[in-house]
Amino acid sequence: MKAVSYDGTPVPGIDNQLQNGSARIGWSSDDSQDLRLIQSQLEQGKYLSEGQSDAWRCHQFLDNVSDGDYFLYPHQPKRYKFRVVKITGDYEYLDYDNGVNGDFRSSRACEIVTVNPVDWYDQRVPEKMRRHLGLLGRIHKIWDTRAIHEFLERFENATPARIQDGTIDEPVRRIHHQLRKKLPDELCNEFAAAKLSRQFCINLFERMGYSSENIELKEGRNEQGSDIVVTVEHPLLYSKEGFQVGVQVFAYTGKIAKQKLQEKLEQLLAGCEKNRLDYGVLLTTGFPEDAAREALCKHNIEDDQGRFVKLIDGDDLASLFLQHYPPDTA
Repeated sequence: MKAVSYDGTPVPGIDNQLQNGSARIGWSSDDSQDLRLIQSQLEQGKYLSEGQSDAWRCHQFLDNVSDGDYFLYPHQPKRYKFRVVKITGDYEYLDYDNGVNGDFRSSRACEIVTVNPVDWYDQRVPEKMRRHLGLLGRIHKIWDTRAIHEFLERFENATPARIQDGTIDEPVRRIHHQLRKKLPDELCNEFAAAKLSRQFCINLFERMGYSSENIELKEGRNEQGSDIVVTVEHPLLYSKEGFQVGVQVFAYTGKIAKQKLQEKLEQLLAGCEKNRLDYGVLLTTGFPEDAAREALCKHNIEDDQGRFVKLIDGDDLASLFLQHYPPDTA
């Protein structure tokens, strides 16, 4: 069972292919990127082009998939929706005309399991499975398949009549969905500018279980690109000093352009060394445009210093708010 992720931006055309019985994966826009051809070249010790090396990162789609495996397609057909399909055929490499905008020519026959797209926050979705859906990258194997089986069992047994029969699950889910849509603007209004980091985020991180001693607020010249540095300590971490997470926080309403997000990313990266960061976070009440998300995803794939940066946008922040600020805390 696998999870396929495309950085949080719905890829147009993929859902249509899934409904037509064709599971796709990208980085397959050129004839030379047929995974079978690349595998043959590797076995012969031949040189791979840059495009082939990029495509080979998806090799599991060729050599680690069997009939009956399940694939999760996050953000299809819309953001924070997903599809589940079951693989039913061997690997194929389609011609250019049968690609999706010239790409996504690597294909396997499939059957749709979730006829209607599933909301990430549907109560039938186990938390472990939801975390897999949020992973960045091209393709991830889910080693612990219990969450998938649990979801499929819930999904198959939860007929519309049963869901509506004496329960309030669906109305509550709809209310949460509406609240999530309104919360980013409310957070931006209540915690404008520096208040978002100084007040809200400090309190949020404490509610998430981080000790106040491990949360350092950075201001002025000491900021060095991170408004907050959180030290994550755990017995399984290698470093005795903990894992340093730098958080660049900015209140924003509506769409965030690529240039604006790039500016915040560069601020965060500029202070990585001085703040001794192991990891970075861009946290905002806004919603980066597709081009901005693609640029951040590209950074995470290509940065040769391993400075990975996670995005927490308005929708993610709303979910954290609902989780850590129940009504009785007001």
